[in-house]
Amino acid sequence: MKFVKSTWRNVVLAIGVLIGVGLLATLALREPSLPDFAAAGPVQSVPAETMAVVSGRDLQNIIAGLEGQPVVVNIWGSWCPPCRAEMPLLQRVAESYEGEAVLLGVAVRDDPKVAARFLQDFAITYPNLYDPSGDVLRALEVRVFPTTYVFDANGVIVSRVDGGVSEQRIVGMIEDALRESES
Repeated sequence: MKFVKSTWRNVVLAIGVLIGVGLLATLALREPSLPDFAAAGPVQSVPAETMAVVSGRDLQNIIAGLEGQPVVVNIWGSWCPPCRAEMPLLQRVAESYEGEAVLLGVAVRDDPKVAARFLQDFAITYPNLYDPSGDVLRALEVRVFPTTYVFDANGVIVSRVDGGVSEQRIVGMIEDALRESES
């Protein structure tokens, strides 16, 4: 009788584990939700200085100033290993799409001097801003570093990647945004 009870207990436990694994897999594969954040407010140009301080509202105004072309916003920190790994590919993408799309970096939870040195070490030339208060994090609902957003030519978020992004994926996202802007 003990054998039957322990067998049933093992079967129930195994079913519970399978259901749990299935739910976790579903959540992991699900596309992240897009925050309610879009270009808005008075048009503001991209600051010329590296690591200029921005808020969520400033970022909305900057994206509004870039209307007519897709904008990629990458949230990063110099302390983040996946951020370090993707920085060279983001530079290549920024160079490849110059004049067609704009790439903006936003360093968060970082020392601005360390972040600026990090950009120099990687020879990053696309504009990078600094969010000292975490306002951009909250506005864009960032949950993980890095996080990358693509805005269409009208300043509306059309895609998001939580975690590191491959060059192929970011190129595909930009190409999709460019096709949408042609429609």
